[in-house]
This record gives sequence, structure tokens and C-alpha cells, in this order.
Amino acid sequence: MSISKYRRRQMNSGKSPVAVFAWVVLALAALLTTGLVVGREDKDTSSEKSATADTGRRDDVDNNDGKQLPGNPVQRVAHKALNGEYGKLEDWQYKAYKYALIQEANVDGVAWVTSYGPWEGFMFGEACAFGYGCSDSTAAANLIPSHYYVLIELPDGWEARRIEDRGAKRNDFLARRKGAQVWIDRWVRTNEGSYLARYASIRAFKTW
Repeated sequence: MSISKYRRRQMNSGKSPVAVFAWVVLALAALLTTGLVVGREDKDTSSEKSATADTGRRDDVDNNDGKQLPGNPVQRVAHKALNGEYGKLEDWQYKAYKYALIQEANVDGVAWVTSYGPWEGFMFGEACAFGYGCSDSTAAANLIPSHYYVLIELPDGWEARRIEDRGAKRNDFLARRKGAQVWIDRWVRTNEGSYLARYASIRAFKTW
């Protein structure tokens, strides 16, 4: 209800002008108070946005030395991994990230990433195509050379693997149909399905 309508109703009902004036003053005070509260809320929201933006910028900076990280996503994750931001690395993981930096590796394209493991009869430790036992480091691919490392952009972040296995050629055909350049099969303990993901291949010598 607007103040003008309220005033008309009050005047028609015989209310005194003084009472009307008092009500108007109270209404204006209430509006002013509401405006101040809204202003504070807007200011708080602005502060939250700024904090979020700052967090995003800090993600571009090395937490150890404060230096700017590379824009290249592969170089960035390798830098962070070697600086211990992802915890202790296995020897093969250290080599994967180290070689990625040395070779200035970048995203090669898109891979169709699938999973294989115990539910298909491929148990932990079972020999792969090149004689190595299936483990959390194992990946299969046909179009990436054996003993190469790969970095795969999983839904929750980048992961290092090494090519220790091969698979059916039909998988490469399916990968192309899905818009990918290569097929990569990850050995995992439980089925994680399939999806398209960016990847980088990293040349390595047989060191395991």
C-alpha cells in the first residue's frame, strides 16, 4: 500500500493530520533502516566475490615460493606435483612429471578414457601386454608408444599413468567416432565408466 493511498484512507476515516504525519515519519524511518541493511548485505556479497577471485588468483601461484605458475595446464600440474602439493610421489610419478617439464609437454588433444579391472577378470598384479603387473599406474593404449607416460585430466584433476598394456584395435575406431584422437584404458579397482578428457603424452625411456 502506498503512502498516498494510506493517507486518503486515514483522512476519510476522520484521523487527524498529526497522526498521519507521525505515521509518515515512522514509515520513512523504517524504509531508511531497511535500506541500510540491504546496503550491508550487498557489501558483504561483494566481499565474498572478491575473496573467491583472490582464491582463483592464488591457484596460479606456487604455494611454496609465491612465483607465478605456467599457463600451460600440463606444466602447471607438473610443477605443483614436483613441489609436493599432491603429496609424496612414487618414483614413476616423479619421472612422469619431471619429463613433462623437461619436454615442455602440452595438451595433445582429447582421449576417450575407459576403465578395466577385476570386474572383467584383470586382477591386480596380472601380467599386462608388456609383462608388467596391473596396478594403479597401468594404462593401455594402441596409438601411444609403450613406456610413454600420459597425463589425463580426470573429473577431479590430472592423473599420471604409464602405458604398459594394449587393447583391441576397435577401441581406437570407437574413440574417433566419439571425437577423440586416442583411446586410453585405465586399470582401476572399480569400474569408473568412460568419458572424454584432455591428455598429454610424455616420452620416456624404459626405466621400470
